[in-house]
Amino acid sequence: MRSVTGVRMATRLRRWTTHLSTSTAPAIAALDLYAGEHWGIARRLAQTSASHRPRVELWVCSAGYGLIPVTAPIIPYAATFSPGSPDSVTGGASAWWAALADWEGPAGAPRRLTDLVTADPTGRLLVVLSGTYLRACRDDLLRAVEGLSDTEQLSILSAGSDPDPELSAFLLPADARLQAVVGGSLQALNIRIAQRLVAAGIVAHDAMHDELTKLLADQRPLRRYDRRRVTDTEVRHFIREQRAVNADASPTSLLRTFRETGNACEQGRFAAVFRAEVGGGQ
Repeated sequence: MRSVTGVRMATRLRRWTTHLSTSTAPAIAALDLYAGEHWGIARRLAQTSASHRPRVELWVCSAGYGLIPVTAPIIPYAATFSPGSPDSVTGGASAWWAALADWEGPAGAPRRLTDLVTADPTGRLLVVLSGTYLRACRDDLLRAVEGLSDTEQLSILSAGSDPDPELSAFLLPADARLQAVVGGSLQALNIRIAQRLVAAGIVAHDAMHDELTKLLADQRPLRRYDRRRVTDTEVRHFIREQRAVNADASPTSLLRTFRETGNACEQGRFAAVFRAEVGGGQ
């Protein structure tokens, strides 16, 4: 995404989709292309779902391709709605998501969450998204809500996302305390919760809500940190000082030290500043 230029979103979108459509890179099914802990659990979820009814279909909310089924043939790409990356979408995630939906995409399949509801008005929709991706898809979800025949058809898993009065009825209770239950990293918390529910055969919204409420009640309160917010300049100065002592220090170890000294910084933002510092030299 960092190489896509243009003042107008329409220009950037045209250049981006043209690249995806005309690339000679070999296409791979989405579920086979995506890597990392989240998608490892997603594959397990797909396998688990085969033994349960109703059948579960997996779809991807992609910053590069929009809404696609996991069987869609796609090429390797770099685009994200998460901030702090050189390949972050700029100019408004919600607008970009809507614009991608107007592109035909790689699979001739529904391009909006709204379309999934329209195609199956009585089906269940479990949306598993980070807070950042939920904000990108929010308008699409609100339109999908209008097409539901029953509000219990939609459930949203987005641990730690901001309160949203218009979607509150669909949000399942979940936060970092459930990491002690499902294991793994916080980045994969939502998909691990979803996999646990499906593996247990818990598919109704109320049943999911009750199960997660009980699990949360059994957990210890979250530890709160009183950390100081800092500027990118301060982060970069810290990285420069630490690397002067240990040039091989990793961003993960540096972030841990940075937080232990009472400073606050999101992992993605710290990593972006680290790349800028190391890439830019002294």
